[in-house]
Amino acid sequence: MKKFFLSIILPLVLFFLFFSPTGDSSELDMLFNSPSDLAISAAFSILQIIIILILLIKSADRETRTGIMGLKKPSASDIMPILRTSALLICLSVIMNLAIYYISVSLDIPDEPELSIKSELLPLLAIAMLLTGYNEELFFRAFMLGNAEKAYGRIPALIFSSAVFALGHMYQGVLNMISIFIMGMILGMVFQKHRNIHINAISHGLYNLFVILTAFLAV
Repeated sequence: MKKFFLSIILPLVLFFLFFSPTGDSSELDMLFNSPSDLAISAAFSILQIIIILILLIKSADRETRTGIMGLKKPSASDIMPILRTSALLICLSVIMNLAIYYISVSLDIPDEPELSIKSELLPLLAIAMLLTGYNEELFFRAFMLGNAEKAYGRIPALIFSSAVFALGHMYQGVLNMISIFIMGMILGMVFQKHRNIHINAISHGLYNLFVILTAFLAV
C-alpha cells in the first residue's frame, strides 16, 4: 500500500495541485506579456522546485537520489547530452507541428491563435523557461518516473509519467497532447539513460526557449 501511495497516489495529487490542465492560449498570451505575472509564475516555480526537492530528499536515501532520481552535481560532461537532447526535441517539435498542421487543415480544425511576445520580456522569459524545465523535470522524471520505476519497472513508469505529462498540456488540444506524450517518452528515456536531472531540465528549458523565440519571430 505504501508503494502504491508513493508511486501513484501522491504524484497524482501533486500533479493536480501543481500542474492541473487549466487555462487556454489567451491566458498564456497574457502571461507572456505581463512582467508581474511572469515574476509570480517564476516565484511559484521556485516554490514547487523546493517542495519537490524536499519530497525527493525525504522519500529516498542518498544512493537512490543519485542513482535513480538523478540528483547529482552538474559537470562539463553534461554539455554534449544537453545539446543532443535539445536538438532531438526541436527536430521532433518541427516534424510534429508540420504533421499537426496538415491534419488540422485536412480536418478543417481551427488554428490556435499565435502568441504575441514583447521583446523586452525575452530575458525574463528565458529565466522562466529554465525554471519551468527544472520544475517539470524534477516532478515528472525524478519524482514521478523515479518512484513509479522502483515500484513497477522501467516501461510502465515511462508510459505512466509521459501520459500524465501530456495531460498537463490538455489546454493545447488533443493533437498537441499526442506530440507532448512522445516528447515525454523521449525525455523519460534520456533520464533513464543518464540519470542526471540537469541534462533533462536544461534540455527542456532550451526547447521551451526555442518555442518562445519561434513564436516571437513569427509575429
